[in-house]
Amino acid sequence: MLLKFYCDYMRRNLWIGAAAVLMLLSLPAAFAQSCDWTGTWETNWGEMELQQHGNNTVTGTYTHDNGRISGTILGDVLIGTWSEDAQEDPYMPPYNAGEVEFTISDDCSSFDGRWRYGSSGEWGSWSGTRIMER
Repeated sequence: MLLKFYCDYMRRNLWIGAAAVLMLLSLPAAFAQSCDWTGTWETNWGEMELQQHGNNTVTGTYTHDNGRISGTILGDVLIGTWSEDAQEDPYMPPYNAGEVEFTISDDCSSFDGRWRYGSSGEWGSWSGTRIMER
């Protein structure tokens, strides 16, 4: 009787353990970050220098109007803000600052993204290719 109980218990826990492993293996790749954003990038808005801080924060600059970037990494996506030093109202939304989203390639060598003024309105394209790491 005790042996049967033990065998049933072990069989049930084996299935629970196997199910847990399969569930963990099937989590979306979006939660697994593998690329470091640090480096120099050639973009359609000029050369951009990015610095990754820890696992989830990026800051940087780009040449167009002394631009700045700041964001948070979520998997392979950088979500944040851009701002520029224009003649009037430097670094202020909605005309000289806004939102940005970049998705890095699987090989970490390029990104495709978008930007917009402020937090509403139409999105424009922003893409780049890594020209130098760290």
